[in-house]
Amino acid sequence: MSPKQKSGSKKSLVELVKDPSILVIPGVYDPLTARIAADCGFPAILAGGYAVSATQLGLPDMEMITPTEMLDTVRRMRAVVDIPIVADIDTGGGALLNIRRVIKGMELAGASGIQIEDQFFPKRAGLTAGREVVKPKDMVMRLKAVTDARTTDLLIIARTDAEDLSDAIDRANLYYEHGADLLFIEDIHDRESMDRVVKEVEGPTLAVMVEGSGYPFLSITELEEIGFDVVYYCNSAMYAATFAAQMALQELKEKGTTKALFDKMISFQDFNRLIGFDELRSLQLKFEKLKETL
Repeated sequence: MSPKQKSGSKKSLVELVKDPSILVIPGVYDPLTARIAADCGFPAILAGGYAVSATQLGLPDMEMITPTEMLDTVRRMRAVVDIPIVADIDTGGGALLNIRRVIKGMELAGASGIQIEDQFFPKRAGLTAGREVVKPKDMVMRLKAVTDARTTDLLIIARTDAEDLSDAIDRANLYYEHGADLLFIEDIHDRESMDRVVKEVEGPTLAVMVEGSGYPFLSITELEEIGFDVVYYCNSAMYAATFAAQMALQELKEKGTTKALFDKMISFQDFNRLIGFDELRSLQLKFEKLKETL
């Protein structure tokens, strides 16, 4: 981790974004990976549509995941971690009243921030071909629906998938003017464009690092030097877990055992610690002793 990376704090998401050092948010996709990220000391996590759709449905990020399914994912994460959770709500879940209902639900589920974007429904995964964006005023109305529904300090992240950088920067500034707290320009193709985004976007900026995408892939230190306020490493855990699962299952299929991979797996004891077995066992014993006194 970078020496300036925020870690181990219990600040709100709004406070974390305002901190002068860069906020690193890993992508997670279920309560287990949420626990892992919290256990590693990350101060916030992202429930991203790409990862949640892939792991919960086995489908690509084409707005196949419903708001109800994302709400349930966030609710189950909140049950096991107390750090801020950013929820990806894609294009918002429908018309303006639908967006308003999604925001109400996300606040109740325990989300600390939401990300909403300006693609047409159904959206496509970022950095993929065929994405189309709505008119800027239509995205502004989405933001109006979000701000109207918000009753907490829920952080609003506005993402634009406009491919022309000048258009994307103009959109980001417009979205900031109409209530977005953090601006995310998806299509940034080189270091020069990154510098331009940080310089010309009026509000706090977010970068995304995706392994193997062909787009710039920089370290936390480099991104902080450029001036980004937040960075997602949104698919790192999922790509690593998928690779490990493929390796383990292929080993089992070919050799009839996974013994050779023991040193590449978490131990039985460490896994039980991670998922809170000891705490629940202690609570169970406490109840059993209490029952004996009745």
